[in-house]
Amino acid sequence: MSQQHDDWLAGLLLQEGLCASLDEAEVIADVILEEMKDRNIDFEDSSGGEMLQQCLQEHLPLLASDASVLAAKLLRGGNEDTNRDHEGNPENEGNDIQTQNDGGKEEEEDGVALFDGECELCDRYIKLTKHHLIPKSTWPRIETRLMHAVKALESEESDKAAAILSPGLMHLMEDLPASPDKLNVRYVLHRTCNICRPCHSAVHKAHDNMELALSYSTIDFLLQDPQIAKFCKWASKQRAGKYAVT
Repeated sequence: MSQQHDDWLAGLLLQEGLCASLDEAEVIADVILEEMKDRNIDFEDSSGGEMLQQCLQEHLPLLASDASVLAAKLLRGGNEDTNRDHEGNPENEGNDIQTQNDGGKEEEEDGVALFDGECELCDRYIKLTKHHLIPKSTWPRIETRLMHAVKALESEESDKAAAILSPGLMHLMEDLPASPDKLNVRYVLHRTCNICRPCHSAVHKAHDNMELALSYSTIDFLLQDPQIAKFCKWASKQRAGKYAVT
């Protein structure tokens, strides 16, 4: 399953009114596509409709008939050009992320300008990007850690849970139910912040993705890093330049 399928499915979920926001649609699309992969359901194989229908009903409040219709749309549309410009395509609904791989150092969303607002790092009123506080490339490993930490806490082994997660991730446990499923975990992992492009670049230059996930998964943690804090203090006094609000 490609990123194009993920974006296209998120757009379809928004178009069908099944999600209230792009963030919610992206999380559910990600989980559904992973389920399709686990069940060997291919967009090019129309025989996977029944399995896909079951998958959709597990994650969305759909009647069997509605899930069947949506499954047919997915199997039909997911095999078409997902970059087409149509209503409901994430390119028109705020598809704000493109991927950049800088020699393995910055394998993370290189957020293009989204909207105007105050950068959460440098406090300038400027064009903003969306930064995943836990980089998407780390999700499989962090998800596994979270599930193991939950089991440790259920066994009243708080020290073990802390060792599994590291201090920088323990705050995530506060928003998980006692027995979380994959969707609960993905909602937690999907948290973002709104920062300007210069600050976004500075964050990824300072640390690799796994270090960002383990130790810098909140704005406060990011600002505790001397290198990032120094850059943000400097940036706060600079003109916005090409990122200025017009």
